[in-house]
Amino acid sequence: MLMSFLIVEGLIFSLRLLRPLPTSLFFIALLAIIFLIVYAIDTYRSAEKKYFNFDDGIFGEDRTVKILRTLPDEYTIFRNCQTQHNNDTDIIVVGPTRIFVIEVKSHVGTIDYDGKNLTQNGHLFVEKDPLSQVLSETMSLHQYLLEKTGHKVFINPVIVLSSNHVSLRFGMKKRRGVYVIQRQWLIDLVTKQPLQPTVDHDQVIVALGNLVDGNR
Repeated sequence: MLMSFLIVEGLIFSLRLLRPLPTSLFFIALLAIIFLIVYAIDTYRSAEKKYFNFDDGIFGEDRTVKILRTLPDEYTIFRNCQTQHNNDTDIIVVGPTRIFVIEVKSHVGTIDYDGKNLTQNGHLFVEKDPLSQVLSETMSLHQYLLEKTGHKVFINPVIVLSSNHVSLRFGMKKRRGVYVIQRQWLIDLVTKQPLQPTVDHDQVIVALGNLVDGNR
């Protein structure tokens, strides 16, 4: 409503300013003003969309972490870890049932798999491919932990769709080696994996603690 009011007021003001001009110049100037208004509206809407997408992403991470905080005390949660390879990971969970790299996505609609990539409402994702993104983060973390601990640590890559307005039917089946689930399935996924007793979790937690300022 406010945007519509400002547009109307702007046009009225422009017409008053242009009234003294000759007819030919009047229409040229009017077309130029209309073009600028349309451009300004498009720029505003694009910026607004980016802002709300960013906002949804932050809230999606918060909702996901809130769920993860219900895990038993033997699990440790890290947020926004950045390795030396500049891969920024949303969430890492370390526990007796392995390590999980979790990338949170706030997309809505129907999420499917075409045999190679995830799709949203039948189309490829406009931004980076989520599967490639989380796999890159997982490999980067694997290399980092190998360098810091001297051990090859198995890591489960996970994509969590955090929105209440998303539909997917993957169950617990991996897609290109990645679990793709809604956030309500996250606790089951983390706690029902086979135990991995050979990993020195304290050593891993210390290494991960060097990547972030705070953890659980």
